[in-house]
Amino acid sequence: MNPAAARADTADVRPTSETAATGPVRLAALLAALSPGLDLAEGQPIGHARRTCLIGMGMGERLELPLADARDLYFTLLLKDAGGPGAGTALLARLGGDDRRARRDLRRADWSCDLWALRWAFRHTPARAPWLSRARRVAALVPAGRSLLAEWFAARGAAAARLAESLGFGPRVAQALRALDEHWDGSGEPRGLRGDAIPVAARIAGLAQALDALACALGPARALEVVRGERARWFDPAALEACAGLGDLLERLRLLEEDALQAEVAAAEPGGAALLAGPVCFDRVAEAYAAVFDDAAPARAGRTACVAELAAAIAAGLGWGAAATATLRRVAWLHDIGILSVPNRILESRHPLTADDWEVVRLHPWYSRRILERVPGFERIAAAAAAHHERLDGRGYPQGLRGGQVPQVARVLAVADIYEALTAARPFRAALAPRDALALMRRDRGIGLASDCVDALAAAVESGAVPATRSGRRAA
Repeated sequence: MNPAAARADTADVRPTSETAATGPVRLAALLAALSPGLDLAEGQPIGHARRTCLIGMGMGERLELPLADARDLYFTLLLKDAGGPGAGTALLARLGGDDRRARRDLRRADWSCDLWALRWAFRHTPARAPWLSRARRVAALVPAGRSLLAEWFAARGAAAARLAESLGFGPRVAQALRALDEHWDGSGEPRGLRGDAIPVAARIAGLAQALDALACALGPARALEVVRGERARWFDPAALEACAGLGDLLERLRLLEEDALQAEVAAAEPGGAALLAGPVCFDRVAEAYAAVFDDAAPARAGRTACVAELAAAIAAGLGWGAAATATLRRVAWLHDIGILSVPNRILESRHPLTADDWEVVRLHPWYSRRILERVPGFERIAAAAAAHHERLDGRGYPQGLRGGQVPQVARVLAVADIYEALTAARPFRAALAPRDALALMRRDRGIGLASDCVDALAAAVESGAVPATRSGRRAA
């Protein structure tokens, strides 16, 4: 990203009703645009979910699926990882390693084999810890390890299914999402379904995601060898037959640029009649995905919804109209999607972060911008949303914007974000009382934080208009 160009992009953004999508957009395009956040949480290269969608639809076409089945498959593929970020947190916290890499490698591991499971667990303990300490962590998990894994897969499938149902998809999509990690031979999770008992969309999606992950790690030829050889028992023989000769597609998709990938996924929606998302549906998607992002780390539970309501309260104090406030709330729900690039060991740390850890943290707004630029209707406001850690005096990140370079949307989000963080309990400190949080923020009034935004927040707090904080207290 060119910092000078980025500053020019953000400086003139204003919170008007035209700044972000208010009319109908294609639901598939919206889900596909948000999927890179899920890729980050799963430890996969950005584009994994969209490539998986195209691989799966290619197999579905070869299998000559009826139109209804093809549509179920398409949306199963787009939603396949929506339950992942919040699942398995208890097990991953006990291991203590990088949760994103652990999720990535779990999809490759044969967890039906105890030796594979132990290797996976040991690999995802803290790499710098003494060997004996790592071994003890793994040993402590052995009695409940299999049940914790089953709970993980059940939780991720159930969460994705709830999201699908909330967006109006039929029960077959929800059933497929619950069964995504089942195996043809019955060795999968969470129910040990076997053969035709596994929904067809789950059988195809499970194979498609394995092919993309393996192709990115090992190359297309080796990926096809693995799924048709040592992993063949996991997959439907008919689906395996349908992936024969897909090497060229796997290689092409690996090299495809993001805009082209996004366009191909939109074009792949079957039936010639695209589902549209109007403002209400758009907001439902944005709010649901905000909950998915926050579920990735226990310390963030409910955080984004609180920031969105705080930002709306500030906007009201600044005299913004209903349309501009609705736009701001929509942006607030999605502004921190890049946080999924940060491992939980950093987000949940009880100790000061290292310089390397801070480099990871400082990069997450860049990921937010990269993702939001492709969300339909967010093209003009993505940079402003991703500037929520910038400060008027240039002390912010990732670009060090200063003064008028910091967009008004970002100024509001910054104040809402800081107040929410201060009044919520963190792993390294207790929650501050609202008056103490405001006192700290007033010290930075007109220096790093916009004076009018701080004043609007303070007025909302003092009038009791601010919603409950995550700790359940009223901000009064």
